[in-house]
Amino acid sequence: NKINNVNHLANTLIELDCAGRSEINQHGIKNLKILQKLNARDNKKIKNVNHLSNTLIQLDCRDNCGIDQDGIKNLKILQYLYATYNKKIYN
Repeated sequence: NKINNVNHLANTLIELDCAGRSEINQHGIKNLKILQKLNARDNKKIKNVNHLSNTLIQLDCRDNCGIDQDGIKNLKILQYLYATYNKKIYN
């Protein structure tokens, strides 16, 4: 079985790599509460990380990632943003 949901780790997971061919999608991260680092590079299934507005410090949404401008607009403490070749993020 492939991993497509990590919500059972909502109160403990601080770093997630779900890049590329990962089966983890938007529904599979919706309950995460303390995530600080997310690598969603080339993951078209994740589109929004605003629910992590008070915890996410580092986000990799390069290449063909599904995350767009609206999907990051509420992030408050982000320190590192990698958005190379993501034409959906412009500000």
